[in-house]
Amino acid sequence: MQRIASIAIPLLLAACGANEGAASGGGQSAPGAGGGPAFPADPYEGPEIEAELEVMESQPPQYALVVRAVCPSGGHELVADGVRRAGSVAQALVTLTRPGPDEMVTMAFETKSVRIPLDPAPARIEVRVATARRNVHTLVPPPYLLARVVERKD
Repeated sequence: MQRIASIAIPLLLAACGANEGAASGGGQSAPGAGGGPAFPADPYEGPEIEAELEVMESQPPQYALVVRAVCPSGGHELVADGVRRAGSVAQALVTLTRPGPDEMVTMAFETKSVRIPLDPAPARIEVRVATARRNVHTLVPPPYLLARVVERKD
């Protein structure tokens, strides 16, 4: 037991130190977060993400962001986690959950979508995606990576 602790503790400290360095200067800060979490500058690598700003025919105009993920198989789930704003920029945060390693899924392309209301619509929207695997638990939540940028056209 003591041998396991002597190996696990240095690994845990090394992981915390690496994470601390990334959060302090290695990423981009979230708009409006003040001292909030930083977003990594790494590019998103996963199923293709499409996003478009929808304008409803109403007075005053209402806006929604539609985010779509083109998934290579069934069993995926796309969920909106929220929107962070700072002036004319917003970050739409979504989580794409992939099937677990022991799940059986259909082998066919599938498009998942989520609609996020925006009131009012910002001039620029960054779509940030966190990818997770169902039934796989991690100590640190997955980071939100920049997948798409949408500019409002007025």
